[in-house]
Amino acid sequence: MRCFIAIYPDADLLTALQGIRRELAERPQARTLRWTPANRLHLTLCFLGDFGDALLGPMTARLQESISGLAPFEVPLGGVAPFPQPDSGLLAACFTHTAALAELRGTVCRVLDTMEVDYDRKPLLPHITLARAPRRGGKRDLSGLRMQCAKDTPPLRVERIAVVRSVPVEGGMHHETVATVALVGKD
Repeated sequence: MRCFIAIYPDADLLTALQGIRRELAERPQARTLRWTPANRLHLTLCFLGDFGDALLGPMTARLQESISGLAPFEVPLGGVAPFPQPDSGLLAACFTHTAALAELRGTVCRVLDTMEVDYDRKPLLPHITLARAPRRGGKRDLSGLRMQCAKDTPPLRVERIAVVRSVPVEGGMHHETVATVALVGKD
């Protein structure tokens, strides 16, 4: 099974991201973008390699044991920008890389390492993909869609993580949450 570990935005941030989308969609440069459906917006902590269904339960239990002591936290939204570079064809909501987010990612990676789960070890660049430019033909430089967010834009509230399975379907991938693990803090 192919999975990733994600953080989903709450209703306040989702509403703000939909407002940003409406504003950006009015710009001529955004006409050909394929916008990510609201129910698929997420920040990926890490992509996992293929692993068997039998590993899901033990992995979820170890994640719960390891991250339940972490307190929920917030990650500020810095703005919207091409990601990771102007001509990459992705438009993303870019978040501040906070110490709490780094601690959560590090804890998740240590669990995956001890269980010998294969995962993508690239550095975390915290973002939520909002849209993609078409790959064939046309200009993929999205630098004209850069946008600073208002100071009152809701942050990404991190209260739980989700283990999400990617299931191939006609026309793309379906994301199915197979487990969630809450951050509850130390008593």
